[in-house]
Amino acid sequence: MKIRLNLLPQFNNTLFVRIDDPKIVKYIKKERYTELYNDQDEIVGYNIENFEVIGSGKIAVTNEILHKINELTNNTLTHDYETHLYVGEIIKCEPHPNSQRLKICQVQCDELLQIVCGAANATENLRVVVAKEHAIVNDMYIKKGKLLNVESQGMLCSAYELGLIKEYKKGLLELDESYQVGSKFEWKGEKHV
Repeated sequence: MKIRLNLLPQFNNTLFVRIDDPKIVKYIKKERYTELYNDQDEIVGYNIENFEVIGSGKIAVTNEILHKINELTNNTLTHDYETHLYVGEIIKCEPHPNSQRLKICQVQCDELLQIVCGAANATENLRVVVAKEHAIVNDMYIKKGKLLNVESQGMLCSAYELGLIKEYKKGLLELDESYQVGSKFEWKGEKHV
């Protein structure tokens, strides 16, 4: 499972714990935290008040923080530390039948995926970063779905979405041939992004 953590000092140092991609429909208040439930009555998150940790905003999941959460909630949460980011190459790119802006890309990474993308620079033979199902990119949980009735099995990423640059810049991060298709994505720190 993937866990996302956000600490908001303005709300009594409340730690927002979200498991996978929750749709919250019910809350149960406990002494120091609130349990969040989905429509199948499964716990999909917690709001933990007065959580002591350094930082605010998005917080990286560590074993120490996870241990504290499990102690407080009397749970045994685990975290998938895999990034689910891969180097891919667009091998086919065609217009989306229901959109003037979107494209349907066939992308080879460690497997062949179909991904619907809106980036203007999405073209065949372009090496890109692929966020597969269960990746978390810019606090978005990536899962398979449909965009305008066409199946999409992930997301193609920009440098901004990956947190590699601070200012928004349109377009996919274009990788050079030093990145091997199918390998896990590890940023090499290029300065020309």
